[in-house]
Amino acid sequence: MTDPSRTGDAGAWPFAAAPLVEAWMRANRVWMETAGRCGARLIGFVGQRLEADLQHGRKLAECRDMSALAEAQSDWLRRAFDDYRREIEALAKEMSSSLETVREETARAAAAPAGPAEGAEPRARERRAA
Repeated sequence: MTDPSRTGDAGAWPFAAAPLVEAWMRANRVWMETAGRCGARLIGFVGQRLEADLQHGRKLAECRDMSALAEAQSDWLRRAFDDYRREIEALAKEMSSSLETVREETARAAAAPAGPAEGAEPRARERRAA
């Protein structure tokens, strides 16, 4: 059976990968939190738009001539366009902020000391020498 302490430099690899794993975990946490916030925001937005569309249907039912119909349609289109634009801008801002947070978190994790890796290589050499 092969002695695991005699595997050369590969014996310390889990410790050397710790900053990468830490960065991945931090990025994943930030991404999942952002996805949750964006999903909740989208669900709320869809509810608001459905309500606005129902109100529009009621307005259309009240129209008695073509000018009132055209006015109701243009009002609905303008409001829908503004709502969608505003929502897309808010989601883009949220995603941009999230990406910046991921960048900061991963940079922080990458800059952190690797911990056991500093002492792992000398210990591996000592085991090999024994």
